[in-house]
Amino acid sequence: MLDSLREKDDFSVSVTNRKDTPEISEDLLLQYSQVWIFSGMDKSAGTFLSDNELEIITQYNQNGSGLLIGVGQQGDSAEGLDDINRLANVFGITFSGSVENSDELQVSKFVDTFSVVPEILGKYYKMIK
Repeated sequence: MLDSLREKDDFSVSVTNRKDTPEISEDLLLQYSQVWIFSGMDKSAGTFLSDNELEIITQYNQNGSGLLIGVGQQGDSAEGLDDINRLANVFGITFSGSVENSDELQVSKFVDTFSVVPEILGKYYKMIK
């Protein structure tokens, strides 16, 4: 997937890890319009996000830049989700469980319910009008 994105003329992709980028800074993020963070690949010391990095990433997104949070294989326990959930929770998201070889991953029943709210409110508005 990244290779196909790299081939586009109007799209630049940079891939890094904690070894090459030991600290996420505001100056680093200013170079990009979006950041994708994937968790679960490396459990080495120093791979988790610091409180300062969480604050910088949150502010980066709140200022209008894109953010994708992805979770990789966590092993047999959910402990590996604690760190990425510190970031995801800021946006009202919590990762848990896993899906193996599934054609579809349902994010939440709440999302399905929430998608019909505008239609329901529209009907209600017409009734009281």
